[in-house]
Amino acid sequence: MKKALLIYHSNIFNHTCGTNVRLYNIIKMLKNIDISTDLFVPRLFDNDWSKIDYNYLSNVYLDVETDNEERKSIKSILERYANKIDHKLRFNSRNNNVEKILSLDWIGDKEKKRFQDILMSNSYDIFIFSYIYYSSLLPFIASDCMRVILLEDFLSIQQLQAGKNEFAQMLEFELREIDRFDRAICISTDEMAFFSNVTGKVKLYYLPHFVERGKLIEKKKDIDIVFVGSSNEHNQRGLIWFLEDVYPRLKEYNFSIAIIGEIVDKIDLAKYSNIISMRHVEKLEDIYSRTKIAISPLQSGTGLKIKIVEALSYGIPVVCTFKSIIGFPNKLENGCIIADEPKIFANAIIELIKDEKLYNEMQKQALRQYEMIFNANRAQESIRNIFQIESKIK
Repeated sequence: MKKALLIYHSNIFNHTCGTNVRLYNIIKMLKNIDISTDLFVPRLFDNDWSKIDYNYLSNVYLDVETDNEERKSIKSILERYANKIDHKLRFNSRNNNVEKILSLDWIGDKEKKRFQDILMSNSYDIFIFSYIYYSSLLPFIASDCMRVILLEDFLSIQQLQAGKNEFAQMLEFELREIDRFDRAICISTDEMAFFSNVTGKVKLYYLPHFVERGKLIEKKKDIDIVFVGSSNEHNQRGLIWFLEDVYPRLKEYNFSIAIIGEIVDKIDLAKYSNIISMRHVEKLEDIYSRTKIAISPLQSGTGLKIKIVEALSYGIPVVCTFKSIIGFPNKLENGCIIADEPKIFANAIIELIKDEKLYNEMQKQALRQYEMIFNANRAQESIRNIFQIESKIK
């Protein structure tokens, strides 16, 4: 059995954001193809480590200072500290001007020492980096190990969308760091097309987000519209656009609307009488079983919108902006109605809910798109290819 080390800053078992779900699914798939995975957490971006499934992770190494020990197993930490782990963020910069301006190096001397300590007591075949911000750990890895970078977001574009002026420097840094890896896994076909033209050494692979087929429970469809999202700025911006520019055009129809996820902490929804908000639901299938359509009104962002993939897996049609389906290999007949203007977005929602024939056709498109692109069974062979694991089926 091969052994991998994932370098990531959050708990993949907390499905509060799309990246956590994505990495959780990848780790599960690695387990299925006989790759054992440890998790190294250089910096805590997540306070809650109470939920860990050791069926999928062998060891978890956290950034927690206890008794001057630099490396701790998650089990012993939880026994002694329960949920009192401090959330600490400290960014370090190299002397290089690009990194200094943008604080792109998330690794300091302490993290390097912890990483070296882990390597002293473990032997890994594969290193999986969640972000290029951790690439200063690369020199400590033996040359015969596989070094993989996950390209979940186009970071230079994220900087540009955030209104920062260092796009050129960021792009230079991003391309240079990607080329230091052996393999890069792209979640977006659009971004893979770009990187394939501007990188030289790294080998690029396309691996879309994949999920198990959603299982709907027989329930009354009492939610007309659902939006599921974390609290990131892209979701905030998109939901505000929907509430300010689209929602007023829907008021006369009194559609029931559900807003799900940590996004509810950031936006005041109390004044909307027909909107219910839930910060957390145990099983999304309970919500999707009650839902007619999903929306994704995003105005910015990169990568691939995982919540759209989840909705499609349940056969739930989606009304979305064009930016919401960036990264999808198919932009047409994919279960989504694209609308960028508030009036058109509102009309698409109304028509989809009211027109049964259209709704049924969009349901079929959603499930076809899921089966063709996002089915977990298809992903397994792609992962075998990426990590050079031969299938046991002859």
